[in-house]
Parts: sequence; C-alpha cells; structure tokens
Amino acid sequence: MERLPTPQALAKAIDGGWSKRRDAVQMLGFLGRDAEAIQLALDERDAQVVVDEALKFLPAPVELVVHALTMKRGDAASRMLYTIPMGNFLYAEKEIVRIVAKSPAKLTAPLIESFGHAGFATAATVLRRHAQLDEPRTYADALAAGFPQNKPSVANGSDTSAATRQWDGPTERAFAAVGALRRLGQPIDIAAVTAWRDRLYAAIPETNAHYPAAADALLSWALFDAGVDESFERWLALEYLQRETRYDMVATLLRRGDAQRLVRLAPTIAKHVEGAGRYFCHWPVADWCHSEGLMPAPDVKLDEMYCLSRDAGIAPPAWWQWRTPWQPGGFHHARLRGLL
Repeated sequence: MERLPTPQALAKAIDGGWSKRRDAVQMLGFLGRDAEAIQLALDERDAQVVVDEALKFLPAPVELVVHALTMKRGDAASRMLYTIPMGNFLYAEKEIVRIVAKSPAKLTAPLIESFGHAGFATAATVLRRHAQLDEPRTYADALAAGFPQNKPSVANGSDTSAATRQWDGPTERAFAAVGALRRLGQPIDIAAVTAWRDRLYAAIPETNAHYPAAADALLSWALFDAGVDESFERWLALEYLQRETRYDMVATLLRRGDAQRLVRLAPTIAKHVEGAGRYFCHWPVADWCHSEGLMPAPDVKLDEMYCLSRDAGIAPPAWWQWRTPWQPGGFHHARLRGLL
C-alpha cells in the first residue's frame, strides 16, 4: 500500500527550500490536489524546478506554461530545450513561440531544432530566415574570413579550440532550420539543400569526417522527406547515423505507410529504441516500436514526459493514432514512491 504524505510533512515541504517546495508539488499531485500544486507553482518566483515539476500535471494550464517561460530568475531557452518539446504543448503554441522567438536573430541551432521537435508550425516564418546559406562553412573558415562572431552553439567564451573543427553558427542554424521545417511538414529549397549536401565533405578535413556525415544524414533525410526518393539509399549507407535522425526517418516512413522500408529499418532501430519518445514529433516512433515488439519495457525505455502524457490520455501528433494500449499510473506512482 502506498504511504500518503502527512499534513505535517506537506506543510513543512511548502515552507521549505526549493527542493522541498518541488517535493510539495509532487506530494499534492500524489494526493490528487492538482489545482493546489499548480497554484503553488504559479506563486513561485525563485526556483524554476518547482515550476518544471508542475508542468508535468498534464495538460498544464497555459498560464503556467507562460509563467515557466517568463520567470525573472528562469531560463526560457532551457525550458524550450528540455521541457516543452517533450510534451504536447500545441494548445499553448502561440504564446510559447511569441516568447521564445521574440529575438529571432539570437536563436541558437538547438533552439531552432526545438520548434520542430515540439511541432510548432507557427515558427515556420522564423525558421525560414535561418534556412538561408551560400555554402557550408566551418568556424575555422569563418575566423579566417574575419567573422569571429559566427560562433557555433558549442563555443563558450573565448575558447574556440573545439569549435573551429565544427560548422560556424550560420551553417549549423541553417541545417537545424531545414530539419525543423521538414519535421513541421513545411517546404524547403531542395536545390539549395542538395547543393549544401554536395559540399559538406570538401568543407571539413577527412579527420573530422563525422561532422559532415552527421549533417549529410540530416540533410539526406530532409530531402527524402521532401520527396527526393533516391536520398533514402544514400542515408541508409551512411556510417554516422545519429539516433534522432533514425527516428526522423521512421516518422517519415510511418506517415507514408512505407511498410517495406520500415522492415529494412526495424533491426537497426531495435538497437536504438531508448529515447524514441523523447520529443513530441517522435511519439509515433515510440508507439510503433512498442507495437512492433521492439520495446518490451516501455516504462523503462521511454522518456518521463511521454509516459506521463500517455497516463493523462494526451494526443500524439495529428497524423498518428495510438496503436498500443497503456496502463495509466504505474510510472508516475513509481517516480513518487521514493519521495514519500
């Protein structure tokens, strides 16, 4: 039998430090007092983690989502990277995009990607601004050309030793924008993207081949998703296929109902199922893996927000219908059991 929190323990948590206040949100949820938990988070002014915990009460009110993104001591970028894309926040899309994209020129490549992960089609105009590029260029080339400000997102402070081996900021943002646009079903410039892909390996020394290969995988998937059918075999032959790009390809094939190619991918996807449900845009991939027997233990293999969303009966992307049955409660209660 589950041990319920006592009134004394709850009161102590509410009046405690930030970790205790986060525990209080969890306790209130365990007691079924969701409205009180959400109000506690709305009243929070200092600790972002308290508000983040309340965002797991699904669907989180729009007011709470806005609060999470606009807290004085909060970090809207972190919320957009590590919370929003993991769930179905389409009902708050307008408000989220307005807050996060208020300075389009300051968006990093990971933030650009997050709009596609979250399924926010209203960000398409912002994404198209970044999907412009003459040719791929490394940060070393940007420095040589007199553009030290074109740092990639991995560059911190003045340390550019690692960054010089990678794409410069405009290049990585362009690649990220193309991927995000295709996850949103938006058109891309096929001729331009093909030209970028053809120049990848000339732009980076062979000793750093995994950088152009990773970009090749992303761009080849995007081209295939946009209708360039021959890009599939090129993508499949690549040595460096990142996990996320594998999920992108499965999602494309699922939308098309391409059973033949799905069969070809199934063995390799079975080795990379963990994390399949991390982003909202890939929820159908996680469900498909489960339905095909590629994921025998969903509570262990899948992301927390995916499990909580299934518990709450949250819908997947509009083009997909859940295939697998789901037993609510188990994951959420197991998460709390160590707290109480």
